[in-house]
This record gives sequence, C-alpha cells and structure tokens, in this order.
Amino acid sequence: MRTALSSNVQGVSNRMTRTPSSAVRTDPDRIRKTKDIRSRTLMLKLDPAGKPYSRLDVVLALANTALFKENFENLECLGPLSRNAEWYVTLKDDESKLKLINEVIKVNGKLGHFLPAGVSEYRARIHWLPRWIDNNSLWETLQSYKEIEVKQITSDKSTINFNPSINLKHTYIGPRSVIITTDKIENIPHIIKIKDPIFGEEREALVTVPHTPPLCLRCKGTGHVRAECGTPYCTACRQYSHRM
Repeated sequence: MRTALSSNVQGVSNRMTRTPSSAVRTDPDRIRKTKDIRSRTLMLKLDPAGKPYSRLDVVLALANTALFKENFENLECLGPLSRNAEWYVTLKDDESKLKLINEVIKVNGKLGHFLPAGVSEYRARIHWLPRWIDNNSLWETLQSYKEIEVKQITSDKSTINFNPSINLKHTYIGPRSVIITTDKIENIPHIIKIKDPIFGEEREALVTVPHTPPLCLRCKGTGHVRAECGTPYCTACRQYSHRM
C-alpha cells in the first residue's frame, strides 16, 4: 500500500513539474496567439498603500475612463498578479489599448497608471549632481538611452528635524529620485554623463536602483562595492580593471 501511495505521489509530482514539450514551445500558432494577447495587455500599477484592492474596486475605477464609460465590451481579461497592487488588463484590440494606456485612475483614493505588459517600473536615485543642473537637463540625458523611459524626476529633500532651530526639511540634499520604465533592468546605466549647462563640461552621475547589484567605483564591476573590491592594481596600464 505504501508503495502504491508513493508511486501515486510521484506521479502527481511529475505532473506538477512537467515542462512544455519542444513541440508546444515552437508551435507557431500558439506563439502567435501568445504574442497577440500580450501585445493587447496592460499592467495597472497601484499604490501599495491602498491595499487590499478588490476586483470591484478596480472595475469601478475603470468605469470612470473614457474607454469603459458606457460598457466593458472591450475588456477581455482582468486579474491581479501575486502582488495585489499590480493587475493585468487585457483588451480585445490594439485600439482599446492605446485609448487606455495614458489614463490615470484612482482606486481606493490612490492614483494608478498603466504600463505595457513586460515593462517594469524602477525607482532610481541619481547622485553627484550639483544643484544648478536642473531636472530638465537630467531628463534629456536619461531619455537619450533609447531602451528606457523616464516617467518622473523629483529632487530629494533632507529629513533632518533635530529641533526648531535645526530643521532642514526644506533643504535639498542633492540626489534626484527618478521613476524609470524598461523591459530589462540591465538597460539602466550605472554611470551617466550629463553636460553642465553653466560650465559646458561633462559631469558624471551615479545611478543606483534598490535591490540590484551595485557598481564598484574602483574596478567598475558589479555585485560589490569599493570597500569589498579585490581587483589587483595593474602597474602596466595603471588601472584596477582593463574593462574601464
């Protein structure tokens, strides 16, 4: 009996972990259908502070858009991802997708916006820029990287509020916070060069993204910081890395 039970469990396990055959993965009709559905799908990004979001919450918000004001005939699928603040919205045609993608909706009192399926949103910080280099100059520099799109740039302020006479909450501290969308995080550069509008020279700025491998400022490799760098110094070329 134990043997039979064991074999049954093994059979269930095999079914659960079975991978698609090569015939399925290369079936042109299935691939075409999958690409078509994905091309008509948008990802709705909601503020995590408004969770939990129900399907009715999202539907009521969509009902306020121009596309769904009269009915929901153009909606093919609506469902959440593993994170309740992200929902997939599949439309029945590309025209409906284009109408919805630029909409900003409010769900549970929090703003939400749409991204194409497969595109992720990252919150980066830009360091080493003096105050006189404005956000417009930074925007133009980042937009020159064709694989990324800049959604928003804000200047960070101090959080120091030691006492009434030492309160720096009105003071800018240098770094800029940037919201970037791209299909691969590798598209976001670690170092950018931005032209100084006052002196005309190029300045380097460091780009950091939370929870991603950092850039070593010594060897220019990724995955560690300068204090942990073990790259030897090359006396021939006088560098720590030949990749520089």
